[in-house]
Amino acid sequence: MRHLFPFDAVEKNSKIIIFGAGYIGKQFLAQIEELNYCQCICFADINYKGIKQVNNIEVIAQEEIANCDYDKIVIASHKYIDEIYQSLVDGNIPQGKIANRKITSLPDIEKPCDADRYVYISDYEYIPRFRASLSESRIADMMNDWWNDKKGETLALLKKFCAHTEAYQKIPLNQNDITTPKWKNNYITPFDALSIYGFLAVRNPRYYVEVGSGNTTLFAVQSIRDNNLRTKVISIDPSPRAEIDALCDKVYRKSLVDMDISFFATLTDEDVFLLDGSHRTFPNSDVTVYFTEIVPVLPAGLLYTMHDIFLPYDYPEKWITRQRRWYNEQYMLAAYLLGGANGDKIICPNQFLGTKAEVTDACSALWGKGGYLEDTPLGGGFFWMEKR
Repeated sequence: MRHLFPFDAVEKNSKIIIFGAGYIGKQFLAQIEELNYCQCICFADINYKGIKQVNNIEVIAQEEIANCDYDKIVIASHKYIDEIYQSLVDGNIPQGKIANRKITSLPDIEKPCDADRYVYISDYEYIPRFRASLSESRIADMMNDWWNDKKGETLALLKKFCAHTEAYQKIPLNQNDITTPKWKNNYITPFDALSIYGFLAVRNPRYYVEVGSGNTTLFAVQSIRDNNLRTKVISIDPSPRAEIDALCDKVYRKSLVDMDISFFATLTDEDVFLLDGSHRTFPNSDVTVYFTEIVPVLPAGLLYTMHDIFLPYDYPEKWITRQRRWYNEQYMLAAYLLGGANGDKIICPNQFLGTKAEVTDACSALWGKGGYLEDTPLGGGFFWMEKR
């Protein structure tokens, strides 16, 4: 369990005393120090003689609190919080000086680092749910209509991608060089990687612009090299997952939301634009800015894509109920599509295509019996579209 500091009960820049020098108190201290939120002047604990200090901060007896200059006391004990609260009140501590009477705990999660990504909404309790009915909704009807209309065109495109099978077979399934691609990399599926390589090979774009860099960059650069493309790589990412700076022609080590929007208006129909960001829409997060400010200024003819899109299906159930990734960008995309997408064309919805037998046949050189990628899933997360 991870325990959340009561930010809603403590004003920023306050001077506080954390009552409880155990693991919850240490979590509280780490959170306020990471955010530079307020100052812990000391800890208080029944075992003050045994603990003495936490991160060079003194631990005092409860009786010494009266001698301290502080704004709030934050109780850091789950089991004894009521007893501590009553003890403080009985010791003439004003109730208004005690910040909390409960501890908010974050549930168990598969990846400990994901706890740092939680957003705590103090006035609204919400439990994310998997919704199987999305695959039978209007968005599913729309995509099935698209498939019936564009099947031949799409299969012809995929055959162009697979024409580079000899080059794909030179890319290892696994290897340790972080500056070159591999098909099994835990971040993008082989079909996603194939679509990046293939679209660049087919289109020979002027610029390949990506928000979120790493394995996508490696496959893009591999296509540029193999096919002697004119393409320049522009990376926008504050902290890429791979060592790719030397592979790029221009890097912006910043978030999408910190980019000048006018940059995206300079793109043309000769470019490719890829978004693989936070996957979450919050007030002015990257996904929000993408849909409200960037997509409207993209030029006609531009090929663009988003990652981790499973339409017309919901996100994988384990992502929602167990891993608690809580991605939501594909719901924004679904709303955009249902609203007409301003005429933009669906080109290559990778996850959806992976369910079609005709796609397996078109890609049989790689995914057929004995194919180089036979034991990897056919399907992925990129949803490719073209501006109109």
